[in-house]
Order: sequence, then C-alpha cells, then structure tokens
Amino acid sequence: KEPLTKIGRSGKENVNDRIESMNRETTVPKNFDVERIVNTPANKQVEKLVHAYYDDERYDSRKEYFKVPAEDAAKTIEKIAEDVEKHSYVIQDTYCPMSEEEKNTMINDGYIPNDYVATPFSDAVYIPDENDCPDGIDSEKWKKSVDKIKLDSKNF
Repeated sequence: KEPLTKIGRSGKENVNDRIESMNRETTVPKNFDVERIVNTPANKQVEKLVHAYYDDERYDSRKEYFKVPAEDAAKTIEKIAEDVEKHSYVIQDTYCPMSEEEKNTMINDGYIPNDYVATPFSDAVYIPDENDCPDGIDSEKWKKSVDKIKLDSKNF
C-alpha cells in the first residue's frame, strides 16, 4: 500500500480545530492523524518549498497530498524550515519609526541606525538558493524545487 501524506499549514492557533474541520468534510476517505507539527514563523514559504520539493510525488496536482511516508515528509519539513529561518532577514517595519533615544543607543553600541525598526509584525524575506541545499535533503530535488518556485512566483 502506497503512503499518502497531506502536507499543509494552518492559520488556526489550535491545529486540532483545523484537523476536526477537515475530518468533517465528506470528501475525506478517513480521518486525519497528525504525525508532526512544525512551528515556524515562515509557514507560507516553508509550505511552498516543501510542496515544490515533493511535486513529483504529488497524488493530485490540485491537492496537498503526496506519496511519501509521513516521517520522511516531517524530516524534510523540519530541514527546510530550519534553513528558511536561518537564512531569512527581516524587512524594517515602515509603520514603526525609531525614536531618537533608540538611534542614540545604536550609535553608542557601534551600529548605524535607520529611521525604522523591525517589529514582531515586520515581514521577513527568504530567497532560496539552489546551490545552498539544506543538510539532510536531496540536493537535486532541492535545485528543482527552487527553480520551480522561481518560475511560479516573482514574489516568493
């Protein structure tokens, strides 16, 4: 029997609420079991990369089901999430100006201040590099997935 794993993200704070709502859908042949939850602030980027990485194993081109064992998928998600978090940089939040006191503190600490600061609500940017494959995943599949993302989206 071929493994089938749903790989997706949830905007809900309680993942079990999302699972319960999916299990109520009539098109689901059997209830979902949660194999692993990976928390990452970059969930959209991670999901997009993982879906591209497993694109050849997709059960249906319009669905988030993949013919990979759940444990393999979980390990890949963790590796990609770690890479995204490690190589992301935060865009300064233009809605949060830096005070003169903060600027002076930065100058005293040897930094060059800007007019704005990063906040927990600031956007983060991650630009995947096909030549910098996360440890523990297939480098050829990684290159292919990064190329696919670059073709599919100008604004990753």
